[in-house]
Amino acid sequence: MRKRRPLLVNAGIALSPDAFQTILDADNDGAGDRLELLAAKAQHHSTYVQKVKGHLEGLDESSDDKERMKLWGSLAKTARKQEVFDVCRVACRFCLLYDDGRWKNTTGEPKNRASPEQRNQTDPNTQRDLLRLLAEVSFISAEVQTHSF
Repeated sequence: MRKRRPLLVNAGIALSPDAFQTILDADNDGAGDRLELLAAKAQHHSTYVQKVKGHLEGLDESSDDKERMKLWGSLAKTARKQEVFDVCRVACRFCLLYDDGRWKNTTGEPKNRASPEQRNQTDPNTQRDLLRLLAEVSFISAEVQTHSF
């Protein structure tokens, strides 16, 4: 595991150079009193939730949201498989940022209705695959949260 973790961390840093390492550091448990640890985690959480939310806003408009989401999902799945749970938790958090309603199940919807949130127009099969990935990453996220207790 020790040899794999740096590679997974580097992949996360490549996807989000400004936030991934900071959030990973905040997510990791430190030594010390349990109450101090919980207080520190609460402080880190409130501070870095804003940083995670700002990740999508800071991206270039030309970036491909579908591909970035797939990369975060792949990192989360790989980290889970390699049992690098801290990296997996943070990758899940970044991947799930894309679960903001931009991917719609378009089956049965009239094709002539264009809405503003359809800026990420893709075919229905791709939409379904993206929604499936979000569901899978949500499950992985819940699963790896149990490893932190």
